[in-house]
Amino acid sequence: MRVLALLLTLLNTQVFAEFIKIGYIDIDRVIENSSLYKAANEKLIAEFEPRKNILVEQLDDIIFLKEKIKLPNDVVDDITFIKQLKIIHNLEDEFQSKSEIWQKELNQSQFNLLSEIEIIINNAINTFAKLNKYDLILYENGAFVGPNVDISDDIILLIEKQ
Repeated sequence: MRVLALLLTLLNTQVFAEFIKIGYIDIDRVIENSSLYKAANEKLIAEFEPRKNILVEQLDDIIFLKEKIKLPNDVVDDITFIKQLKIIHNLEDEFQSKSEIWQKELNQSQFNLLSEIEIIINNAINTFAKLNKYDLILYENGAFVGPNVDISDDIILLIEKQ
């Protein structure tokens, strides 16, 4: 809150000295409308969807085995039952392990993707600010942003031209 008050005080004193050019960027909109993000996201889907489908099939197999297993009626059935339970337990452990690995790799790939896009967006913002002589560009958590200072579409266009 103090930072906002200080910023407003500085801006207020500067307004009388000279015109200050301010812009705001809706980063989520920039990312969502970026063809780079869409292409990279499609690449992630192509990479991770087949492995997800294999995991879903494995889970379906486990569910099928659980539904098929019969409670023992005698000693022979008891040994078979224990073996079947062990197989199911091992399959569940394997499924859990593979699922965790898949999720970690997906999360890391998404993080890497967003990091790369963040660099591109920051470069575009810096280029745009210098070319258009902006003094201040804000993003994330704007209390109020009017359409006259929202330059998100301009940043999207600049990124798309690269």
